[in-house]
Amino acid sequence: MKKICSFLALKFLTTITCLPVFATISPKVPQDPHQFSLGLEFFHYNYREPGVMNLKGFLYGANAAYNYTFINDFFIQPDFRFSYGHTDYKSNRTGSLKHEPNWLSETRFVFGKRFKLASITELDPYLGFGYRYKADDSKGKKSTTGHSGYRRKSQYLYIPVGLTLHQQLSCDWALAPTAEFDWFLHGRQSSYVSSTIHNNQKRGYGLKGDLMLIKKFSHSSFSFGPFINYWNIKDSNIKKVQLVNRSGEIVGEAGIFEPRNNTIEVGIKLNYNF
Repeated sequence: MKKICSFLALKFLTTITCLPVFATISPKVPQDPHQFSLGLEFFHYNYREPGVMNLKGFLYGANAAYNYTFINDFFIQPDFRFSYGHTDYKSNRTGSLKHEPNWLSETRFVFGKRFKLASITELDPYLGFGYRYKADDSKGKKSTTGHSGYRRKSQYLYIPVGLTLHQQLSCDWALAPTAEFDWFLHGRQSSYVSSTIHNNQKRGYGLKGDLMLIKKFSHSSFSFGPFINYWNIKDSNIKKVQLVNRSGEIVGEAGIFEPRNNTIEVGIKLNYNF
């Protein structure tokens, strides 16, 4: 009987020792107001212009963030991600092309506030400003139908509005899902063909989400989980270009625009937070 009582007393003491940790220390909000994060990400990339073309493949890269918490639990966070990989191009009109190099990066700055809903639950709403850059290069290559490849560059400006929930699961584990809406401000598509063509985009939106599982250590944490990024962009403006024959004579004019398109990125992130 004494052994049973001793075991129950020890179990009770362990539990009440853990509970204050729930209330005062979370993997996301350490006592130090400065927090850094470095990570890796791997994802499948799929860009579609419905009825026109498709570009898909695997990209891999790195991300970094700095979070500073100041008075009344307000925080600021600049973050950055960069990815590289190869994609395959396919179109009913211009054939297909394999192993096309792609670069993608995003730079953001967000501002938010941390709310404690309970001793083990927090809610972090935020908003900010973001810049997305995407480039692919098939210059010098020929498609299966003999069409020449060229370089393309895509740039987006947007306002991220998001919400992160931090739920402590135990003394050492937490769950942190994030949902975000990206308010599209402006896009610019540059196509480097015989002459450079710029098209402006004014309508669209983006969605982001992830589900991160966090393992807490004494002075740092490790987080990992799936994520998804989605963009839906409408038709661009029409850019008029002159048509020139082989003799250099202007034979007419054509209107070129960037068709409506959507992008899906689905993958996994692994981050070290300290």
